[in-house]
Amino acid sequence: MKELRISSGSWKGKKIKETKEVAGHSNFTNSLLKKAVFSILDSRLNEISLGWNDLVFIDYFAGSGQMSLEALSLGASQAMVYELDNGRFGTLIQQFGKSENVLLFRKDSTRFPLKWDLPSQKFLVFYLDPPYTYWSQTPERMQKMINDVYQFALNSGKPFIILSQISENQSTTAIWKEIPIKIRPYGSHLLVEISSLSHASPSNDSSIESI
Repeated sequence: MKELRISSGSWKGKKIKETKEVAGHSNFTNSLLKKAVFSILDSRLNEISLGWNDLVFIDYFAGSGQMSLEALSLGASQAMVYELDNGRFGTLIQQFGKSENVLLFRKDSTRFPLKWDLPSQKFLVFYLDPPYTYWSQTPERMQKMINDVYQFALNSGKPFIILSQISENQSTTAIWKEIPIKIRPYGSHLLVEISSLSHASPSNDSSIESI
């Protein structure tokens, strides 16, 4: 399995515990996408004059937990980490120990994405990296989850961003419906952004931005 390390922040270089593959999938975010995610977040924070300590990172389908660890290393004040698989969840318990600023949920992200009280942080970040079959084989489930998260974020009254990683060969157009999105290609993957801060386009006329 590919060795994972935190790439920036106060824990830079720290090795991340490896997780077992599930159905042949290792579920990790490659370095190009990871860099892009945190570059976008840094830019959005600057737009509204907030710092990383104002941010809560909600990590769905967490796998190794590398994205939450990266966010915490950069200074995020809290992470909410979801993972359904028993083996991976056990690794996350070891990974995060008894961290007071991390909440772990062994739940199906598509069914229970919002089972917590609204955090006090000023900026909400939702990160989705589900198994790719979720997009193609159960698109209705992903559509409902994304709509629920989007409506929750709107109703919170807080600045927010939702980022979804998908494989470029997955057809997901119908999932977004009328939600305003921005799509960025990164190699063989796409990063879909839904944000209260960006000038995104409706999904039937999505803006595709090359980076």
